[in-house]
Amino acid sequence: MTGYDFIFSNKRKHRLARHLAFWLVFGLHTILVNTPMQNVTAIFKFSSYRHGVIFTAALLPGCVFSVYACLYFLFPVFQQKKYVLFIICFIAVATFNCIIELFFCLALRPYHCPDCDTVTLREKISIVCATGINVATILGLIALGVKFTKSWYLQQAGNRMLARQKITSELKLLKARIQPDFLFESLQALYKKISTNRNQAAEMLLKFSELLSYMLYECNTDFVPVQRELFIINEFIALENMIRQKQIIFTENIADGLSGKYIPSFIVLSFIQNCVICFYKSKHKEAHFDITLYGKNEMLYGVMEIQPVSANDVKNTYAPITNTYINRLDVFYKNNYTLGFAEEENGRFIITMSLLLSDGFPKAKIDNVTEAVYAYTHV
Repeated sequence: MTGYDFIFSNKRKHRLARHLAFWLVFGLHTILVNTPMQNVTAIFKFSSYRHGVIFTAALLPGCVFSVYACLYFLFPVFQQKKYVLFIICFIAVATFNCIIELFFCLALRPYHCPDCDTVTLREKISIVCATGINVATILGLIALGVKFTKSWYLQQAGNRMLARQKITSELKLLKARIQPDFLFESLQALYKKISTNRNQAAEMLLKFSELLSYMLYECNTDFVPVQRELFIINEFIALENMIRQKQIIFTENIADGLSGKYIPSFIVLSFIQNCVICFYKSKHKEAHFDITLYGKNEMLYGVMEIQPVSANDVKNTYAPITNTYINRLDVFYKNNYTLGFAEEENGRFIITMSLLLSDGFPKAKIDNVTEAVYAYTHV
């Protein structure tokens, strides 16, 4: 059993283990705190712990009632945002705590202090305040705090898991869906090249088939080698340059030390593909698009320069694409990436990014809390 299972798992054996561990630690702590030790030898005598054991036996029933009443009754009421009912129920639980503690303290008093006089009203009030309120009720509040913290954590974990599933589904949809415009224009250009330039048509067909093979078959895994993704990006841009009259300049510089690194499949290609498609829809005749990708210190860096770009193009086209890409990166990279875009005075639009490369096929930690996410209402 792992530490995570011990804290969050909803299996009966794990829940029973953590509850027993809590009451065992609480009971031992209470016994030791309320055991007077006259000397070192008293530590090894069972009779020395008699006072602490009896006091703990009188204290435990009220504490158990307080904790589980707060966990299984007050907490659901608070979750339903019935705050007035929650306050009334909490006062009722605190009152029952006092009654239970007073009853067991009086019942065990002859064993705790056989020579003591009859309990006075002042002593009863002291017992109620010391054990019923200061211990049992406060312990119930602590249990509520732990429950709220655990519930909040699992809800956040569930949100992250759902966000990851959403982004993963979007990426899978992008992998399965071939851009209709790209497919139609590629086939149309290929048809024309066959009649005019068969050698170039053969090269286009190879690049087109390589790109389709990567999208349909190789992107089924979550992570792919970074060099393979960059190779497909190079093939895509080369194919686009053959089809279009505008030229995209692509520069790649990946060090040999990054040969064993991985990135989420299709994540960079889809971003560049969307930017390229928007670029070709630009009305500027003299526009040009420069893409530079290079690796250094286990990071993949990218710079895209688009010129000229109007303010409307930035606002209506490239900014939404970049924001969508940020949402995907948040799922896979958290804080291990940077992405920025800016428009300069000369109309040039620059996108910069950096991604942390992985050593293998990492799996998000959020996947390990799936069971707990859907069972966070339990302790």
